[in-house]
Amino acid sequence: MSPSRRRSFPWYLALAAVTVVTTLGPQARAQGLSYSVDGTSYTMQRSPKLSGATKRPVVVLLHGIDGLSDFSRPQIEGFARELEAQGYAVFLPTYFDASDGDLGSLSAPITSVVTTRIARVGEYGKRVAEAVRVARAEMDVDSARVAIVGFSLGGGLALEQAEASSGGVKAVVDFFGHIGSPAILTNAGKLPPTLVFHNHADEIVSASNSKNLMDKLDKTNVIHDVHFLNDEEGVKHHPFKPNGEADQIVCVR
Repeated sequence: MSPSRRRSFPWYLALAAVTVVTTLGPQARAQGLSYSVDGTSYTMQRSPKLSGATKRPVVVLLHGIDGLSDFSRPQIEGFARELEAQGYAVFLPTYFDASDGDLGSLSAPITSVVTTRIARVGEYGKRVAEAVRVARAEMDVDSARVAIVGFSLGGGLALEQAEASSGGVKAVVDFFGHIGSPAILTNAGKLPPTLVFHNHADEIVSASNSKNLMDKLDKTNVIHDVHFLNDEEGVKHHPFKPNGEADQIVCVR
């Protein structure tokens, strides 16, 4: 094991949440967040929905290949609620538009849409970057304490954005991430403290994605840790469950 790895990985220490949440004052306002890239507008949820006086650290959650479909939305919004309860300001942007295909209300990805979105993965980085910029500009956040958590396709995008942030992102968590660009591995030394989860038996995103990343990180001074799981639940061993095995590990204090 590399000296940079920590089995009780305290990724949250660089992003310690507020312990007392200030009661919302008269300046509180409802959030209807959006951001725009190349003339196209994208929506972004936030938790809590109202801004307040407390300067909360920022966590940006990046969805996977199916976006915020009926399949993934409940799980990702569950993570957002957990983080909000711990004192974070949580932002959940969409980064797909009409050109990326439409899953409608289906509960699982369609092969043709998945193929389209993987082929367009290079388009999503600038969308994620703008979403992070907008999140950091909110009046009730601590813009110096930002983490990105990505799921599946979003895991690779989280790593990419963390590398490109030049220190602006303080921690990154990758759940079963698809590494769509070899530049992510080449630039691994630019990552902030990094925590990675993957299922050994994952049939959607091969665990080799995370193994290759760990091989690169082991040759850097980046503090990092990886947990290869044997979680049998979820679709094709690709689960993202609030209070699941990975969630329990990351929440250990």
